[in-house]
Amino acid sequence: MTLFNYAAREITAKIVYYGPGKCGKTTNLEFIHTKADPSKSSKLLSMATETDRTIFFDLLPMHVGSINGFKVKIQLLTVPGQVYYNSTRKVVLSGADGVVFVADSQKEKSDENIESLKNLEENLRINGLSCDTIPLVLQLNKQDMSDLIPNEELIKLVDRQDVKSFPAAAINGQGVMETYEAIVKEVLDKIKATTGKGVKPLATSAPPKKVDAGEKDKVKIVSEKKLPPIKGDLKKLDISASGHDTSAASSSIKVEDLNEIRNVVNSLVEENKKIKKFCFQLKKRLTAIEEKSN
Repeated sequence: MTLFNYAAREITAKIVYYGPGKCGKTTNLEFIHTKADPSKSSKLLSMATETDRTIFFDLLPMHVGSINGFKVKIQLLTVPGQVYYNSTRKVVLSGADGVVFVADSQKEKSDENIESLKNLEENLRINGLSCDTIPLVLQLNKQDMSDLIPNEELIKLVDRQDVKSFPAAAINGQGVMETYEAIVKEVLDKIKATTGKGVKPLATSAPPKKVDAGEKDKVKIVSEKKLPPIKGDLKKLDISASGHDTSAASSSIKVEDLNEIRNVVNSLVEENKKIKKFCFQLKKRLTAIEEKSN
């Protein structure tokens, strides 16, 4: 689910790297992170176990442009490959705007690829998404290894004619950026089609137009219908915490915009509930790990 931050004028799109254990998901993000502008990306967050380098996810926001005056931020995440972390995979996949399925090209990993792809389809369905419609790119990783599955067979695993595929050896960066650029383009194209607005480079984005004092008198009230209350517990929300004077903004905001803002707030409230639940589960697991290590 694409998130709109009206205060920061940002759109955040979520891309998830999916695939079997040790197929190269984390390696992809690590390589992309090394190529990213440090001033435009966050730290790469990861957790590791004895069985897989990624338990939960890696986060890499990257600014790639703007849509209708909103900066676009991309979140890149990976999911744990092991079957027993399926509940975590569901949470990470929630609200995804695009997916990169990283297939392991080694013949011995054939069954794991099939199992992981079926798991992706199921978890997308649980999250109200579809493997048939979500932006999807297939990466054929481990091309530097021997005894490989033919690329044609791997491509057939994804039952979509429009899916783009890229042979890769993520360990040395081959095919990594091509995969990343392809999925970002598909996600932005879908956002553009949904919003009906084009993507503009940040450098050419026009600054917000200032409204003269005399222009305020020309603004017409399009509706005086009372708006229903926003769902969720927002009593503790302090909109003045930023230190900005919000009186002028609130007086000039259009009524029709309030409905859109309300929808965004409601979505954020629901997303926050999921995050709290996920963090609670994570805390329990970390506590269990600490007790076991002691």
